[in-house]
Amino acid sequence: MPEAPAITNTTISNSKLASIDAARAVWAPHAGFTLLFDNPDIADGGLRDDGHGQLLTCRYDKHADQALYGALAAWMQAQNPAKLRRDLGFCAMPPSTYHVTAWDGLNVAVLPKANAETQSAMQPWFDDLPVAAPPDAVTSVRSTQAALNAMLPIRFAFDALRSSTGVGIVADLKPADAEQAERFAAFQAQRLARAEQHEADWGWAYTTPLEPHITLGYFPNADCGRAVEAQMLRWDDELRSTLDGLTLEFTQIGLYSFTDMVRFYRVPNA
Repeated sequence: MPEAPAITNTTISNSKLASIDAARAVWAPHAGFTLLFDNPDIADGGLRDDGHGQLLTCRYDKHADQALYGALAAWMQAQNPAKLRRDLGFCAMPPSTYHVTAWDGLNVAVLPKANAETQSAMQPWFDDLPVAAPPDAVTSVRSTQAALNAMLPIRFAFDALRSSTGVGIVADLKPADAEQAERFAAFQAQRLARAEQHEADWGWAYTTPLEPHITLGYFPNADCGRAVEAQMLRWDDELRSTLDGLTLEFTQIGLYSFTDMVRFYRVPNA
């Protein structure tokens, strides 16, 4: 990649990051829960017991149905993540964390928007993650999980690389063909209906349409985000070539809690 001037503003305004140095990024505590599309390797090593629970551990290089993840990881490694972190402040996600969100639940950043009852139920759980069991207030999410599971399978392909200035870089996905586009439209409608019900129950919920994506990493601040804008078109072209013909098919959805952006724990089915 062309040399880019090293950034001078490393102030962290992104709540997902705690600190950055030459050796690594330290991820900030950021507790919550979410519905994720279970990765294809979910029953074949895609979860690892780390002593706290079943930690999402994407086997991106060992499972044929996850070749898209593997190709993304290889491309990201070719960009020299250590240099990107040092020169541009970009903190790449470990490929073992790769996943696609089906619906964002609640987290510490948005919990103050919810009603008092929901805050009282959720905050103690968030404080005790990852070992705590979910409160009764999360029970309704199980029906949403079931409703969305009924809309699967859905298969996605790479759409475009997107930089959200000051936040991060994601690989956007799209339905793999016309049939998948119809399935996804039905999925979006069901998802919105369920989200609006949660909004009524909790006082707040994510009701925006799903933009399926894989997060590749985060910036500490907007200056760092702007520093990569000149390279985004070239990177996008490279990924279109690298990921051509590769797809990800999801057949089920799981409920996950998380403690930061690299630790997602699958909540056992009741």
